[in-house]
Amino acid sequence: MQLKIIDQPGCLYLKVQAERIDAAAAIQFKDLVRRALTPSLQRKIIDLEQVNFIDSTGLGALISLQKTQQNAKQNAPNLAICCLHPQVAKVFKLTRMDEVFDIYATAEAALKAASASPAFKADED
Repeated sequence: MQLKIIDQPGCLYLKVQAERIDAAAAIQFKDLVRRALTPSLQRKIIDLEQVNFIDSTGLGALISLQKTQQNAKQNAPNLAICCLHPQVAKVFKLTRMDEVFDIYATAEAALKAASASPAFKADED
């Protein structure tokens, strides 16, 4: 599994370069993302465009990353997720993970929201 880190103003944009986040890949996925996350108030976006399958282990990895992010900074924004494949979006909806994460249909929408977030403005000061 690979993770592409794309520098964007005011946010950390992570693009997952894998088709599956399942029991076989979840630990590696979590480790890669955890190493990339910085304990700042900037927005973090995880792009899952290439992921066409996620299981409960993959969802657990995302929840763990969300909790790590929240523990690192009291006021840290939630991890945002974008570009969900229809099958992955269905899993998020069935498990109600769509209520836990900020989910955006496109990378552009996620980046626009990140640039408008209070955390982004706080980082500019």
